[in-house]
Amino acid sequence: MVEIKTFGKKTRHHYIKREGVYGVAIKGDLYAVAGVRDTHFLVGGGLEDNESHEECLKREFLEEVGHSIELLEYVDVFREFGQSFRSKRYYELIGYVYRVKIKDCIALGEADHTLKWMTKDELKNQMALSYQAHVIQEVL
Repeated sequence: MVEIKTFGKKTRHHYIKREGVYGVAIKGDLYAVAGVRDTHFLVGGGLEDNESHEECLKREFLEEVGHSIELLEYVDVFREFGQSFRSKRYYELIGYVYRVKIKDCIALGEADHTLKWMTKDELKNQMALSYQAHVIQEVL
């Protein structure tokens, strides 16, 4: 069994396991992320029903930022234990990360999500989730 790099510390709380797929596009020294209010996330989200990783990622890019994508390569999988700011529930997030190529803007996306191209330095301490910050700062 492969060891998953884990962020956060599991405490005595009940954790809801949530698997998701996330993509990052790179153009020169710029990384594509979703700006959501005053923080940033990798674009992506939870797997639904029997979706493949590719189907999930294509759906999430379209829903969140309105763009079509091409899946390029698998990067890694990460786990993060934490509490949701909104719901106050505790989650065990399992995030599968892929490199993607962003293609056409074909929809509006979510009102509070903006596709942003930023450098590693601009994103330092700006990512909402530790494992996603790790992906930008250390893995890619």
